[in-house]
Amino acid sequence: MTGAETRLSHWLTSSNLAPVHIAPLWGDVSRRRYFHVTLEGGATAVAVYYPPDMRPVCGRFLATTALLETGRVRVPEILLSACDQGLMLVEDLGSTSLYDIAEREWGELEPFYADALACIHNIQQLPAEVIADLNPPLDGTLLRQEIEISWDSLLEHDAIPASRVLRQQLHAALAELLDHLQECPLVPCHRDFMARNLMLSGPEHLLAVIDHQDLRLGPPFYDLASLLNDSLFPPPTIEKKLRENSIDSENALLLYRRCSVQRTVKAAGTFVRFAAQGDTRHVSLVNPTLQRTAYHLRYLPEGGSFADHLAGHWKATAEDSL
Repeated sequence: MTGAETRLSHWLTSSNLAPVHIAPLWGDVSRRRYFHVTLEGGATAVAVYYPPDMRPVCGRFLATTALLETGRVRVPEILLSACDQGLMLVEDLGSTSLYDIAEREWGELEPFYADALACIHNIQQLPAEVIADLNPPLDGTLLRQEIEISWDSLLEHDAIPASRVLRQQLHAALAELLDHLQECPLVPCHRDFMARNLMLSGPEHLLAVIDHQDLRLGPPFYDLASLLNDSLFPPPTIEKKLRENSIDSENALLLYRRCSVQRTVKAAGTFVRFAAQGDTRHVSLVNPTLQRTAYHLRYLPEGGSFADHLAGHWKATAEDSL
């Protein structure tokens, strides 16, 4: 057993739980460790180990779980916690996320998206003054920092156009849309509300939200942009149908598209950085995500003049890598 597994086994045993089997799970690239735990009698759960400098995240997960439960958002139940030791045991929701059923017809997927939209609505109804104390806001400063980090990562990955003119156009468009996002009011948001963080739990496949410890204030359509443009991409007709439930004006649509551009550039950069750290699972998503960037830029005043050229560049880059 690793040190984390030994610590976890002792903790569970001292809590009058009898672990029969503890198996590491592949999680994100953070230093959190995840384990699938089988208890005596056959019940299962997921255990999380937080290293010492990440223990505040454990406390935030407790707080955001309580908030989301009061807001009628389905999240994994916390079965046991000892954040001072960096240990937590949560409900086992299974291993199937919305992303894992991406091959299904969109007629089958749409009901899950309807449930996800209801979750976003409920999250936005949470008390903003409480959310504000949990994490720094996803404001203009943080949105800009994310773009700068992703720009550097994508530049190293050769995803940023080599053409000086096209590169300058993209850079200027991103700066302009970030200026617009900086001016918008902030509302409660999950922060990473995308298909891989939406689990289908139980025999009824009820939608449950995970990885919610970064709950914070952010742009009004940031969660919607993440849902419709990160990892799983509804075709334009479905995307339009889903967003029309939440967007009621041209200004709101522009805001959604700007959130979508920021999110897709950020996500593509994250996939590249994950790969550099050894997690190559999402490299295949880099180009489709950037195509989504171009798709939304096409409808923005700051991007319409060059978005098609940008999409063509990314298409050619993807074909060259085959």
